[in-house]
Amino acid sequence: MLTLVWERAIAHYISGVSRSEYYHPMEMSINECLIATPALSSPAAARVLLDELTSRLDQVKQESPSPEKLAQDYYLPMFEAAVTLQRFSQADALRQEIVEENIPDCELPRWWSLNFELDFCQQRFGEAEEWCQRGMIQLEDGTNENGSAIVFHQLGMIAQNRHDLDAAEQWYRMALEAATRAGNDSAASITYHQLGMLALEQHDLVAAEEWYDKSLCIKESDGNGLGLVLTCHQLGIVAQQEWDLEAAESWYNRARQLSEESGFDRGAANAYHQLGRIAMERDQFDDAESWYKKALDITEREGDEHGTCCIYNQLGTMAEEREDAAGAETWYRQALESGERRGDLQMEALSCGQLGSLAGMQNKFEDCGNWLVRSILIFVKSEDSRNAAHMAESFLHHFRQAPMKEQDKLRAVWHTVGLGRLSDGAEDTD
Repeated sequence: MLTLVWERAIAHYISGVSRSEYYHPMEMSINECLIATPALSSPAAARVLLDELTSRLDQVKQESPSPEKLAQDYYLPMFEAAVTLQRFSQADALRQEIVEENIPDCELPRWWSLNFELDFCQQRFGEAEEWCQRGMIQLEDGTNENGSAIVFHQLGMIAQNRHDLDAAEQWYRMALEAATRAGNDSAASITYHQLGMLALEQHDLVAAEEWYDKSLCIKESDGNGLGLVLTCHQLGIVAQQEWDLEAAESWYNRARQLSEESGFDRGAANAYHQLGRIAMERDQFDDAESWYKKALDITEREGDEHGTCCIYNQLGTMAEEREDAAGAETWYRQALESGERRGDLQMEALSCGQLGSLAGMQNKFEDCGNWLVRSILIFVKSEDSRNAAHMAESFLHHFRQAPMKEQDKLRAVWHTVGLGRLSDGAEDTD
């Protein structure tokens, strides 16, 4: 693993590719889960249902209904609405009110798939995989193509999260085949979206755009409002990575408008975040800060700590652009502390990397090395060789920029944690 990390880092360094050209750590990309027999077709419908059932719940409880009735008529539909709206704190609370034994067998696949989405979107990948395993009972009946499509789609997301991209593609293609046999175009559109995510992760922007276009075409036809928001957002990311800022802004604004019109606050927050990034690319820092603060209001209110951390990191980057090193460090440390508290290894590693780069810019080379090595170790632990290589490249860059005496300190930092021999290529080209 460490050899691979250094090979990738040195190859990128020698090729002269700057980090900004191939590495986008703070893109707020959005996965799309496949839900069994979803009852809600849009965020607006989910919001109306959630508000209506919430207002009636206290009165219904006074009538002492059976646990089964409460679960089936109130808590489960409210739970689905909260997950649809990505109100994760509320969904977590509602889940505590539901006992699986009170759910009819025919509703269990929907219950399992909703729980998968809730945990996956909150970076609780172990728990998400357990829900997927429960859903695999649907594979026992070889004629249940819709159930198979859901499970294969979830297995693809799990493989993708583990950076096993070949396996992820195989699962997604199996999900597509099952959805096609079932005549379920809506399910196919969601798997097209994930294949776009997979292509984006492999930096194949042409393929990503093709998959997203296929997804968008179906969603526009069948009126999938939530899906439209997600795929418009992703098309914005493709355009942004192609440096077509006008097209990216147009896609994000479409996602924003759809979200605001339907009351899908989380979708609006995602769009605000990316519009902030567009403003930063144009050096419009006041506009960027305004967009980020709008997003932050929503993520903090909704209890979305991962999304909040992404915004902390972007506010840190903006502080760096304004040459406010102290402000940048404060934002990065907030993101790091939240990542540590929640066990979010990805965010912890990224925040360490940001702190390392910041220290390097201030010629604090030993601090820089400590932060970057910590980031590398976390990425190695999570089997993310690509991002580990990016951080190793950053270490290599700062090593070469450091005076000889500081290079000795950086060597010591590298060796102290047992990362092996520092690459000859790093030391022979001072």
